[in-house]
Amino acid sequence: MTFTDIWDSTFESLPNNNTYGYLIDDYFRRLYIAIRERMQVDHVWESAQLDGAHNKVSLALQTIKPAVVAGYGYLYTKDVGSGAIELFYEDAAANEVQLSKAGSLIKNPSVLPYAASAVGTDAYAITTGLSISALSVGMTFTFKADVFNTGGCTLKVDSCGATAIVKLAQKGTVVDPATGDIHTGQMITVVFDGSYFQLLNNPGEAVGSIKGWLMESLPLGYLECNGASLVRADYPELFAVLGETYGYADSTHFYIPDLRGMFLRGWDHARALDPDAATRLARGDGTAGDHVGTYQTDELKTHLHTYTGKSVTGGALGGSDPNNLTDASKNTGATGGNETRPYNTNVMYIIKV
Repeated sequence: MTFTDIWDSTFESLPNNNTYGYLIDDYFRRLYIAIRERMQVDHVWESAQLDGAHNKVSLALQTIKPAVVAGYGYLYTKDVGSGAIELFYEDAAANEVQLSKAGSLIKNPSVLPYAASAVGTDAYAITTGLSISALSVGMTFTFKADVFNTGGCTLKVDSCGATAIVKLAQKGTVVDPATGDIHTGQMITVVFDGSYFQLLNNPGEAVGSIKGWLMESLPLGYLECNGASLVRADYPELFAVLGETYGYADSTHFYIPDLRGMFLRGWDHARALDPDAATRLARGDGTAGDHVGTYQTDELKTHLHTYTGKSVTGGALGGSDPNNLTDASKNTGATGGNETRPYNTNVMYIIKV
């Protein structure tokens, strides 16, 4: 609304004693109009029923938080960046919360909607536009991760210090996220518990996990453990887990395990239940012996099958001389199939990518 007069110090100056009466009358008419115009911006005017009621409340834009006065709270607007004007409230203890964002009310001011894309492997950082300088318990942030995590990681919000992101484990303990718990492009939600950001997303199965699959078609997000050579840039999270453990064709590729036709055996890990642990064959990167991923060929444990019979050593076979017969060891005839195996069912071993 455009006002008839600009209300400034000149306008507020009273007419001097030499001013004619009709000019004084004119001044008061102008003052009346100025007051009325400004009142009409926010208030109902000339209504017997609603006189003094508000049409709306106009809030002047604040550049800083209002000064704290005991017993009072303040509702005001503030520019949060790029000309975006949002509604804020400050209580008597100087706690400030944002009440609106992008044209919508924030139902729970401690819960912020989508904040920003987070950048930095394992050291994520977001800018909310709220100029947050201190974290409060219960503050919740949702952001899009630009890159996956390779293990323990942190989140920095605005000017706050970097805070560790953790997962809640058994008995209330916290642990670092595993590699790939945060995926590239994933929407991540965390809540501040006073010490850490707890990861609210269910990370699901860890990248690199292997399981048996009783179908011949792959589920989404898995590959068959068939020894394939993969491009590192196409599977960065899986490569971050496996590295060159199972070998590589060149500097841009890596192999995944080949478990086709294999039985899996628990890593002996110095328990001495695998008598040939030290001679296990290399897994692909040259590592052999008692290590995960090494393998053995098929083998039967050393044993004998013998029986005792009679052999003729001299004289006629039909003679009566008992000295012509001696004891002799003989082999049994061959029996069995192509391998030694227990009852089994085929599964396809698959790996999470």
